[in-house]
Amino acid sequence: MDGGMGKPKRPASRPQPASTPPGGLPTREEIIDYLGKAHGKIGKREIARAFGIKGGDRIGLKSLLADMTADGSLVGNR
Repeated sequence: MDGGMGKPKRPASRPQPASTPPGGLPTREEIIDYLGKAHGKIGKREIARAFGIKGGDRIGLKSLLADMTADGSLVGNR
């Protein structure tokens, strides 16, 4: 028995991204929008988790982020 206590609420620390089709990568605009709303340090792992990117799609995400850094859309590194 849970003693009348419901499920603990998760803190809303990360903004929810727009829905991305399963197995697909987010657009550049979706990534920039997500990063604009996020708090604290956000890396590839957090972006992948936010958009539900798994497996081999992570390689595509890494490439997309590298391209965005190269063209100046993103700034920074570790």
